[in-house]
Amino acid sequence: MATVDLTLINSLNQIGNNIFMKLNYSNYKFKTFNCPKCNWRGLGSEAFLSDLSEIHTLRDVECPKCDETLHTFDLAEKKEDKQKFGSSK
Repeated sequence: MATVDLTLINSLNQIGNNIFMKLNYSNYKFKTFNCPKCNWRGLGSEAFLSDLSEIHTLRDVECPKCDETLHTFDLAEKKEDKQKFGSSK
């Protein structure tokens, strides 16, 4: 039986998530994040979402242990996607 390198598998999974899933407000909760600062690992639903100001549409997904920014997405993209694809949500 071959030895499995779990670090390699986790890295490939992370790369796969980044390539195949466009991260946005609708799906960030289901993505697994790894914090480079404190090594926390968990779902976006377990992370913090930064506050939204009236003039900015950017939101940060932040580590719940150390507040490191793990990802930033633009809520304006969601609005544009709805207009392009006719989403009713």
